[in-house]
Amino acid sequence: MKQKWDKWAIAAEVKRRGSSLRRLALENGLAESATRNALRVPTCPSAERIISDFLEVPLHILWSERYHSNGIRRINRNRVQQSNRNNLKSECKKREAA
Repeated sequence: MKQKWDKWAIAAEVKRRGSSLRRLALENGLAESATRNALRVPTCPSAERIISDFLEVPLHILWSERYHSNGIRRINRNRVQQSNRNNLKSECKKREAA
Protein backbone atom coordinates (compact mmCIF):
# COMPACT_ATOMS: atom_id res chain seq x y z
CA MET A 1 0.00 0.00 0.00
CA LYS A 2 1.25 3.50 -0.86
CA GLN A 3 2.04 5.76 2.05
CA LYS A 4 0.04 8.99 2.23
CA TRP A 5 2.39 11.87 2.95
CA ASP A 6 1.02 14.84 4.84
CA LYS A 7 2.99 17.42 6.81
CA TRP A 8 2.73 15.35 10.00
CA ALA A 9 3.95 12.15 8.32
CA ILE A 10 6.88 13.97 6.71
CA ALA A 11 7.96 15.60 9.98
CA ALA A 12 7.61 12.31 11.84
CA GLU A 13 9.69 10.43 9.27
CA VAL A 14 12.46 13.03 9.42
CA LYS A 15 12.51 12.64 13.21
CA ARG A 16 12.35 8.83 12.97
CA ARG A 17 15.44 8.91 10.77
CA GLY A 18 17.37 10.84 13.40
CA SER A 19 17.15 14.44 12.28
CA SER A 20 14.84 17.43 12.53
CA LEU A 21 13.42 19.93 10.08
CA ARG A 22 15.45 22.67 11.77
CA ARG A 23 18.67 20.67 11.50
CA LEU A 24 18.07 19.90 7.81
CA ALA A 25 17.60 23.59 7.07
CA LEU A 26 20.65 24.73 9.02
CA GLU A 27 22.92 22.01 7.62
CA ASN A 28 21.97 23.15 4.12
CA GLY A 29 22.44 26.86 4.72
CA LEU A 30 18.78 27.83 4.92
CA ALA A 31 16.95 29.76 7.60
CA GLU A 32 16.00 27.41 10.42
CA SER A 33 12.29 27.69 9.64
CA ALA A 34 12.56 27.11 5.87
CA THR A 35 11.94 23.36 5.91
CA ARG A 36 9.17 23.68 8.49
CA ASN A 37 7.46 26.30 6.32
CA ALA A 38 7.86 24.08 3.26
CA LEU A 39 5.45 21.64 4.89
CA ARG A 40 2.76 24.33 5.10
CA VAL A 41 3.13 26.43 1.97
CA PRO A 42 4.91 25.99 -1.37
CA THR A 43 7.28 28.96 -1.14
CA CYS A 44 10.70 27.32 -0.95
CA PRO A 45 11.49 24.64 -3.55
CA SER A 46 15.03 24.24 -2.19
CA ALA A 47 13.67 23.32 1.26
CA GLU A 48 11.27 20.84 -0.34
CA ARG A 49 14.17 19.27 -2.24
CA ILE A 50 16.26 19.01 0.96
CA ILE A 51 13.45 17.10 2.68
CA SER A 52 12.91 14.92 -0.39
CA ASP A 53 16.60 14.07 -0.68
CA PHE A 54 16.90 13.30 3.03
CA LEU A 55 13.89 10.98 2.98
CA GLU A 56 14.86 9.53 -0.42
CA VAL A 57 11.29 10.05 -1.59
CA PRO A 58 10.65 11.88 -4.89
CA LEU A 59 9.14 15.37 -4.71
CA HIS A 60 6.03 14.32 -6.63
CA ILE A 61 5.33 11.60 -4.07
CA LEU A 62 5.69 13.90 -1.05
CA TRP A 63 3.82 16.80 -2.65
CA SER A 64 1.69 15.54 -5.52
CA GLU A 65 -0.25 18.82 -5.49
CA ARG A 66 3.02 20.77 -6.01
CA TYR A 67 4.95 18.59 -8.47
CA HIS A 68 4.21 16.64 -11.63
CA SER A 69 5.38 13.03 -11.78
CA ASN A 70 8.40 14.13 -13.84
CA GLY A 71 9.56 16.36 -10.98
CA ILE A 72 8.56 19.65 -12.61
CA ARG A 73 6.92 22.08 -10.23
CA ARG A 74 3.24 22.82 -10.82
CA ILE A 75 2.37 26.49 -11.18
CA ASN A 76 -0.58 27.63 -9.12
CA ARG A 77 -0.29 31.28 -8.27
CA ASN A 78 -3.51 31.32 -6.24
CA ARG A 79 -2.36 28.67 -3.77
CA VAL A 80 -0.52 31.07 -1.48
CA GLN A 81 -1.62 34.61 -0.84
CA GLN A 82 0.88 37.15 -2.10
CA SER A 83 1.44 38.71 1.35
CA ASN A 84 2.18 35.31 2.89
CA ARG A 85 4.49 34.45 -0.01
CA ASN A 86 6.49 37.65 0.47
CA ASN A 87 6.85 37.08 4.22
CA LEU A 88 8.14 33.54 3.79
CA LYS A 89 10.35 34.17 0.75
CA SER A 90 13.10 35.71 2.86
CA GLU A 91 13.16 32.64 5.13
CA CYS A 92 13.98 30.46 2.16
CA LYS A 93 17.08 32.42 1.24
CA LYS A 94 20.42 31.25 2.47
CA ARG A 95 21.47 32.71 5.76
CA GLU A 96 24.08 35.41 5.55
CA ALA A 97 27.42 34.80 7.24
CA ALA A 98 27.55 36.37 10.67
